[in-house]
Amino acid sequence: ILRMRNLAADEGDRRFRDVRAKMLMPMIEAIAEKITEFRGPEPSGVPALALATLLCGAMERLASIIRLNRSGPQLTRRRMIDAMVLMMSETITSSASSATE
Repeated sequence: ILRMRNLAADEGDRRFRDVRAKMLMPMIEAIAEKITEFRGPEPSGVPALALATLLCGAMERLASIIRLNRSGPQLTRRRMIDAMVLMMSETITSSASSATE
């Protein structure tokens, strides 16, 4: 369902773009609030909302990437999910310790 929604939205169907935005905005705003809480409203001059939007886009695309043909133990489904969690965690909190020093 999400792949079909994204395809229609990416092809320009405004109805599907609106549905995608309505679905994602609460999560984007919640992540932006966490980034602001830990790093301020514009960490390194980048708005928290922009960072949150990119993180949500990466999470949404992970579903497609996770199905790639992969070889070896470094690209298992679990490791890719762990990498996404690490990326989110570091984006949200990486400056928190340096801000208090």
